[in-house]
Amino acid sequence: MTDFMTSDIHFGHRNILKFCERPYSTLEDMETGLINNWNKVVGVTDTVYILGDVSFAGTEATQNFLMRLNGFKVFVWGNHDRGREKKILSVPGCIEGHDCIRTHFNGKSVILTHYPFESFREDFHFHGHTHGNSVPKYRRMDVGMDAQLFYAPVPVQTLMDKTIERDQQLGLFHEKY
Repeated sequence: MTDFMTSDIHFGHRNILKFCERPYSTLEDMETGLINNWNKVVGVTDTVYILGDVSFAGTEATQNFLMRLNGFKVFVWGNHDRGREKKILSVPGCIEGHDCIRTHFNGKSVILTHYPFESFREDFHFHGHTHGNSVPKYRRMDVGMDAQLFYAPVPVQTLMDKTIERDQQLGLFHEKY
């Protein structure tokens, strides 16, 4: 059982193809590709934290997409999820939804949000919303589909390791407030 993260899947959002230069020619290709990529890395007993904006599609289409994805899904609600939370959580395997999650992974404190925080006290902050355009901050990482460019959920430990490596390469350090 592995914990994964992702954000900003944007099922049903045709314009995301050009806005974020996703490597798919049609919306249908993107949706099929994202589902296939997801199911290649996520097993049925894994957990995926989706940090917002799962879909632009209607409620029924969104439910159908979610039913096709392996693993248990925990949501941090994004700006495009509002009003559909109960319908999303009615899908088997969709187990929780929150505005923000404070938790621990591998002994490190982590805060999960849709929007990036400028400052935080946890060891790591993972977020979505910015599609790879957030300014790098110490131990803060955009985990969205367009930021990671894997177009699939990424294991939490991999994200932690990538964040530390990036911070070292950029010379980022903990700011004291």
